[in-house]
Amino acid sequence: MQKLTALTSDSNVQSWLQQFHLGDRSLAKSLIEAFILVSRDDFIGHLRAMLLSEAKDVDGRVALYAERELSAATSPMLANLAMNEMDGWMTRLADRYGRCFSR
Repeated sequence: MQKLTALTSDSNVQSWLQQFHLGDRSLAKSLIEAFILVSRDDFIGHLRAMLLSEAKDVDGRVALYAERELSAATSPMLANLAMNEMDGWMTRLADRYGRCFSR
């Protein structure tokens, strides 16, 4: 990991701190100093290492998926599916591909 630089020395952070009353600035500065910035490359490298380490304990293939909540506005088709249809879909996937799709 690259050497960390103090966020409080950044001009944008200094401008942000100026919005606080003098009595609150030290608390806001403490909040900023509690952050640790991680580069994209370091994050990806550490995440990959963690996933590979965990995958060693799995007998067979490993699959990853992203999960997020969908609303009717973002996905009308999924929002209109009945819950039992989703259960049936998951059951068919589990039957076909094994435990990686089981609930």
